[in-house]
Amino acid sequence: MLQQGGIKLRHKSYPYQVYRDTIYDGYVSSSTQPGAGKGFTGIARRAVRGYPSVAIALFGMMHKDGGFFHGATPDGRNAFAGDPKVNDLIDKIKAEPELARQQALAQEAIRYLSGQVYNVPRPANVKGFTLWWPAIGNLGMTATYAGGNVQVETRRDWWVDATKPPLAKA
Repeated sequence: MLQQGGIKLRHKSYPYQVYRDTIYDGYVSSSTQPGAGKGFTGIARRAVRGYPSVAIALFGMMHKDGGFFHGATPDGRNAFAGDPKVNDLIDKIKAEPELARQQALAQEAIRYLSGQVYNVPRPANVKGFTLWWPAIGNLGMTATYAGGNVQVETRRDWWVDATKPPLAKA
């Protein structure tokens, strides 16, 4: 879809440490402060964590002081400082005790951020779904996330329980 919209893409892989220092940490690192170096200016796909509220998500990812902020700039300069309008809106959200007003401010921030496109979310985030026979015991108990890391061929912490369907005799 990006290419259809006129954005030219070029895939490039990096060694992990280069990726971590220049792309993932982007403008978080002190090396990208004014005059010290240049952060990443392309589009990168990265995993982000879930947040308990919209206000916390906005602060964590889009505010210059957020723990998972990776840079944003409305004028192409000083991405480490973030977008002043976004920082201000998020500060107002954090200080607002009334839920309805906090939600209205969050919606304003989201509308603005949608126009700026600093962060392109995945088109869908669905909960993991894994299916196996009830007769398989303990499968997935060591998975690190829903639907992931179930390695049937190499794991030996699962078993077959012949007392459960479809193996159980009627």
